[in-house]
Amino acid sequence: MSCEYLIASLPALSFGDKPPISEAALLDAAEGKVPSSVIATMRALLSGAEDHDPYAVAWRQAETQLRNAVAGARAARLGMQADEAARWKRPHTGPWRVSIEEGVAAAFAQPGPMERHQALQRLRWDLAGELAGLSPFSPEALFAYAARLGILAELSKSDPEAGLARLRALAETKTGQQTSGQTT
Repeated sequence: MSCEYLIASLPALSFGDKPPISEAALLDAAEGKVPSSVIATMRALLSGAEDHDPYAVAWRQAETQLRNAVAGARAARLGMQADEAARWKRPHTGPWRVSIEEGVAAAFAQPGPMERHQALQRLRWDLAGELAGLSPFSPEALFAYAARLGILAELSKSDPEAGLARLRALAETKTGQQTSGQTT
């Protein structure tokens, strides 16, 4: 069993596009073509579960650093001190990646929350590929594919129009509460 056939048969992924395949279809396609340990790692990457494969461990370490950097950036925006922000951070092990810190800083320089979210997801997308290394037909390439497919699946759930509608409804509710509490 090898990864070459499976990787060659999968549809290409492009950041920002709709996922061309579901997560379940990816796992089904892998069945019988790659070792069960590879499928288990792919499943863990898609679900956020823990796995002991070196790629999955590196992915979790990078995700932890990224989440900590986001927590620090949000705390700074709120004017919090570093020690106050520390309660939001998780212990980080593994290599320190300057690209994550720079990427989070660049994301928080974006003008709006949707642009920030997109920039952070793009950073995760790039990290998934970086962790895969240079071999396009390795198990790590499949792991990067699974991680990137998960990113696309999450992005496809984002609906700017629905978010704007929720924001307007909240604003109307808040305005209604303020006016109903006032006396004339």
